[in-house]
Amino acid sequence: MNPINRIHSERGATLLAALSFASVLAISMASYVAISYSTLARVDERVTAASKLLKGENMLEETLYRVSSSDLTGWTRDGGTASKTVTGTDLALLAGSLPINFTETVVITKAPAPKQNIPDAFANLFRRLGLRAPAPAPEADATPIDPDAIQLTLTGLDDGTDQRTLTLSQQTRLEDGSVETRTLSATMSPISPFQVAIAADRTIRLRRNGVVDSYDSRQGSYGPDNQGYEAVLAGNYVSITRAQISGYAASIYRSPYFGRRAVLKGPETDQRIKVDPTRIVPAPYKPNLDTSEASGVGSLYRGPNSTLGSSNSSEPRLYYASDINLGNNESITIDGPTRLVVAGDINLSDNAAIILSRTGALEIHVDGNVNLDGRGIINLSEIPANVAIIGTNSDRRSIIFRGDEALHGAVFAPNSDFYAYGNRTTRTIYGAIVARQVIFDDDTNFHFDVALRDAHFDGIEKAYAFDPAQ
Repeated sequence: MNPINRIHSERGATLLAALSFASVLAISMASYVAISYSTLARVDERVTAASKLLKGENMLEETLYRVSSSDLTGWTRDGGTASKTVTGTDLALLAGSLPINFTETVVITKAPAPKQNIPDAFANLFRRLGLRAPAPAPEADATPIDPDAIQLTLTGLDDGTDQRTLTLSQQTRLEDGSVETRTLSATMSPISPFQVAIAADRTIRLRRNGVVDSYDSRQGSYGPDNQGYEAVLAGNYVSITRAQISGYAASIYRSPYFGRRAVLKGPETDQRIKVDPTRIVPAPYKPNLDTSEASGVGSLYRGPNSTLGSSNSSEPRLYYASDINLGNNESITIDGPTRLVVAGDINLSDNAAIILSRTGALEIHVDGNVNLDGRGIINLSEIPANVAIIGTNSDRRSIIFRGDEALHGAVFAPNSDFYAYGNRTTRTIYGAIVARQVIFDDDTNFHFDVALRDAHFDGIEKAYAFDPAQ
């Protein structure tokens, strides 16, 4: 072959190869760009959906807060109903993403059929007869719809019950002109502040021996046939030196501490394992509720050896005291529903006691320190929900339990430190505790009564929650 022709042929082949490579590269780049745009579009859709879901969650949390605080600022109130309009979320997302017992309905309203005008032939006939043809029927304007708007309606505000119902409604116009109306309804109910065994804003320290577990007082007394693993210790820091925990430990600040003799177990825990890591919970429940001091017409506390309340009364009787000081063999008997407001301290010593009869129920609102020595509070019904110690103090106080008798009751004192100690005998508590910090400095057995999860007290504000999905 002529050298010049060979050179041209080689250049042609090289050029062809280059063009082929460029074509493949262009196709690849086009595919890459297409895939990238597709991926970005999907990511954008997910981000948008996540943003709408977050706005929906915030909307529901804000509603719960407003209902709990009885502050419906921004809502239009009409008797037992309140309403408002919000934007920024999607009801279909909420219905499928949140563990709430929603009742969902979707109604499609067909677009109205267009009105038929008179055909031209009939119009000409009218004209030949000297008559005026009817004017064409005007097209009906479609009602404007904002697909981003959600109508919120609260009902049950004045019906005398604790339940509230929230209804959410959103409309969307479909391609054929029809209107889709999606409605979600959910019921809100108050929850008890005693959802866990011990909740502390600061530290929970169990320094000595003892057992922490759960039972249900609705099933009878605590015992081998009424004993469970539902006790949760929830605090900023949980430290267990020797105690045996049948339940969970939830520590926010750092991992819980367990001494060599400590045990954390559940019903399925291998007996060879002392601390079951599956029973360590990262996000504990801590109630953030206010106390409300009792007020109204009442009687003055008359001093030791008096009887408060009446077994014939279904409504609590209210009593006021500056301080409660009982010593020697002094006592107070609670014979019916009783609410006791103490502006100062409560101090029981020696062999003193506050004794609840089987028909008694006691709610103590105390602003000072509490020292339960002597025989302490003796609850003959042995139902913890019948005794509530509610700390109304805003500054730091202490509640000390070192009595000989078991305490059957619930303590809600978020600004007080709770201590159990004494060197007399092993202390026993049946109930639940909410405090600033909780320290057991002596052998203490603590049995969480799960029935308190459904108990409500007038001295603690109600916190509402949506009924969970079944």
